[in-house]
Amino acid sequence: MVKFFNKKIDMHEMLKQTWESFAIQGEIVTGLSDMLKKLIQIDLHYIAEKYGIKQLSKISDKEIVAKLLKLMTDRKKIEIILMVASPDEFDLFLEILDMDSMGIDEMPYESYAFPMDYGIIFSFYHQERRYLVVPEEIKDIYRNINKAVFTKHRERYQLFCKYIKALCNFYGAFEPGQFINIFNTFNRDSATLAEFNKIYQNLTLKRQDFFNHGKYILGEYFGNVSYDEMDSFVEKIKGKPYYMPGKEELLKKADDLYFEMTPQITALRDYVLSNMCKNEEIVDSLIEDIELLCFTEEPLYEVIYEFKRNGLLFESTKQLNILMPLLADVYNNTRTWTNRGYSAKEISEIFKEDMPLVTGIPIDKLDDVIFKKVGRNDPCPCGSGKKYKKCCAR
Repeated sequence: MVKFFNKKIDMHEMLKQTWESFAIQGEIVTGLSDMLKKLIQIDLHYIAEKYGIKQLSKISDKEIVAKLLKLMTDRKKIEIILMVASPDEFDLFLEILDMDSMGIDEMPYESYAFPMDYGIIFSFYHQERRYLVVPEEIKDIYRNINKAVFTKHRERYQLFCKYIKALCNFYGAFEPGQFINIFNTFNRDSATLAEFNKIYQNLTLKRQDFFNHGKYILGEYFGNVSYDEMDSFVEKIKGKPYYMPGKEELLKKADDLYFEMTPQITALRDYVLSNMCKNEEIVDSLIEDIELLCFTEEPLYEVIYEFKRNGLLFESTKQLNILMPLLADVYNNTRTWTNRGYSAKEISEIFKEDMPLVTGIPIDKLDDVIFKKVGRNDPCPCGSGKKYKKCCAR
């Protein structure tokens, strides 16, 4: 329970009510026509919009149902929706396929939201339980499609989606032509720009972690910034060459949580574990934060203050002086979006460009709150070996 304005709110009950609001209330039916007729108007209009029906306010619900019955039983459309569905969504569809209905109690709405958007799956709330149902008409269509051909096409869609996510996470933004170059380098069954455009358009039937911005495809991060910031980023990368990773290295980036443990990051982690904190969970959290700050090219002092934000303070300026080159190495060897996958050091060495590399910042420019509190009789943090009261405290 949580209290809000002096009222107790049962979070489980709130979630239950939310799930119920997306479901058809009452007895379960399995025919598509009956399901559509049971929908409240706002939900009927929502599906109609997904299928491109216009001027909904000017036509009756009966006419909308008639139009939807034709559109929703189009085999090609059904195949595309199922090819776009994620592996979990598709597995759920297959699980329900041989059932009249499937009872679900704690399954989050997001697990079936996409197939429900297009009426591949319907949700019911009956006798205080939630159920998922695949309309009989949809079952018949799927059972009669050529499974070998469909499976091949679905695997192609999923592979394209994985590469798009990987390229977004690796480069921040990329042009379709670069997708073709990379995809065809790693795959025997090569792709064309026409195929890419077709699959990309169909993939966007579902909310994805990527979107178009001019001639570029950008990752989800840029969905939270202004158009000016997007334009500024595109300007920074314009004309720069793409770093070409290996296939395994690239596809790991399809996972949003993956980051590369470079030798430099490993060296930094080892030092922190040996000299500052024995708790691996705390150190790994710190390392992830540092990698992200270097990746987004935040100032080095922000990287240093990440230690304090993770509850780690420095014993002395001597310790910080030892750590500073390790941090600079991580910073200079981290691949960044603005360098199109290259690190600053690689840009400097390979392309002989005058790329300013990070070497550190003067200790006296840092706030002393990053150091542990020192008693007057404790060793001085400067590393002189003298007592604090006879050294820097004077």
